[in-house]
Amino acid sequence: MWANDKIGLINLSQFSFRVHGGYSSTLPDLTYQREHERDSLRFEEHPTGDTFKPENAVFYQNTLLLCLRFSGWGLAQLATDLDPPTDEAGCTGTHMLQPSDGYCAGNQSQLCRYQFDGCSKGAVQTSGVQNVLSINDLSGLQGLKPFDVTGDPSKKVRIDLLEKNGFKPLLLGENHLVWKDGEPIDPFVLAVLVDGSDQKQQPTLLCSREIYNENKRLIKMTPYRRLRCGRAPFDFDGVQNIPKWATQNFSKKAAELISSQEYPKNYLITRVLHLQQALESTIDKATKATKMLLYLLHYGHSISGIPNSPNTTPILDVIQKYTDLSCGITASNNRNETNSRWLIKYTSGIVDVDALSDFIFGELYIPLTLLVLRISPFNYFTVGHSTRASTTH
Repeated sequence: MWANDKIGLINLSQFSFRVHGGYSSTLPDLTYQREHERDSLRFEEHPTGDTFKPENAVFYQNTLLLCLRFSGWGLAQLATDLDPPTDEAGCTGTHMLQPSDGYCAGNQSQLCRYQFDGCSKGAVQTSGVQNVLSINDLSGLQGLKPFDVTGDPSKKVRIDLLEKNGFKPLLLGENHLVWKDGEPIDPFVLAVLVDGSDQKQQPTLLCSREIYNENKRLIKMTPYRRLRCGRAPFDFDGVQNIPKWATQNFSKKAAELISSQEYPKNYLITRVLHLQQALESTIDKATKATKMLLYLLHYGHSISGIPNSPNTTPILDVIQKYTDLSCGITASNNRNETNSRWLIKYTSGIVDVDALSDFIFGELYIPLTLLVLRISPFNYFTVGHSTRASTTH
């Protein structure tokens, strides 16, 4: 038995999951799968609604939606060290146990029997057709900029992930122990904040919501519940496809570097010059760093935990000012009802494993409840559309 409680018994079930075909090129054990798939959707956050409304997968219907677009740079600290081949077989890293190897948890004599080239093959495809989460049948009512909310061009409305119980959000894979390449983020407590009047002040929380987890960390869920949570990236893309609206947070220099045909080598050379280190001879060998700078990972899922939403926020106040619509963030105790969940699509890319940064952009959809409709003689509003979330090519 492992002494580290973080691994403990929970990962014995993960090990058994692998032995029976989980994260494997071999077909899964269907008997094992049927036995363990019961209640596997308990913590699902699937963006289409098909899993909890199989007969009528309307995610939003006859409702107002607040859409918040965001982009910016985040902290991305990735492990870059390789695992020693003498580690317990199939327990960590890319030396994964295959079903044909049998059950040998903790057996160091069961070593990797093939040449390892030092680079994970990866679980996210790197060619083919890109999938993107799209929201259909929406009619725009009012567009706002952060300045409309803050009243100060130096202040911003921010989207951030909060820590929970002392755990900061991270890409959770435990070095391939509980997830393959392309890990989900956990904990996932999404917050909308606005800058305070003083730069020294912490941003003010407008609203927040956590994914549904019954206070369980992803690592504490069973393998099949983790597998079917719907929070991992569903496709890849290239940096050339970052939308123009998202690049507004590129500096002028970064925009020039990333749009160049020499990218990402010019990006690495610029860093070398900036650090005044003679490292140009090593750049061509930095295969992993180069690849991480080229690709994007698309995520998209719902957020259906209990929302932390005050009755009014500066954003809702501004909406009322411009539209005469008095709205509140929809509150529902039933996460499976239409119009109850938040929906988020976000993309991570330009991951710099040395500078510990990545570029994030996306859209957050929050359903609103109409509280008061004030109609002036000059205004007429029509509210009501069926809205579906779908993954399209």
